[in-house]
Amino acid sequence: MTNHSSVVRGRITAAALALGLLGGVTGCSAAQDAVDSAQQAVDSAQSAVDGLSNAVAGRAIDDVVGRALDQAGVALQGSLSCKTSLRPDAAQLQLRGSVLCTGRTDSGESVKARFDGTVDATGSCPGTLVVRVGDRTVTELTDADACRLQRLVG
Repeated sequence: MTNHSSVVRGRITAAALALGLLGGVTGCSAAQDAVDSAQQAVDSAQSAVDGLSNAVAGRAIDDVVGRALDQAGVALQGSLSCKTSLRPDAAQLQLRGSVLCTGRTDSGESVKARFDGTVDATGSCPGTLVVRVGDRTVTELTDADACRLQRLVG
């Protein structure tokens, strides 16, 4: 659990406790229902963030880069190797950071792709994606949702 998600959970828990105390004073079960609903919302949000992982995000970007290379007519020798540097953002239900993928073409040229942005639980990944083969840029998406654009054209 991240520090940010702990803070969010703590704030909601404090609000839930206050509502619980109010319910005890007034004898109202609606306050307890509000406490239960708030806790369910916290648990649901945390579950969504936990479902995102660097590995899943890396595979999503790997797929986007693979499609971009296919569209450019570039054949890979083997597969890409992707390293992720993404941090969870529980408040936004997403991972934020970068993914760097490297590989080689069948003709031996280097392939480098870098994604900087976010990957969320809905499969969206807005950010910047640059794919280079040798010294030429094959794809450059700036401030776009790379994953959704690739689904539309792929």
